[in-house]
Amino acid sequence: MTKKKPKGHNAGGSYKQKRRKENKENKG
Repeated sequence: MTKKKPKGHNAGGSYKQKRRKENKENKG
């Protein structure tokens, strides 16, 4: 269970960064 916590957190961060890039491209 402890291993799943960090993995999920990492995935969430990656997903957030990816969406941020898409938003920037859309705005640009």
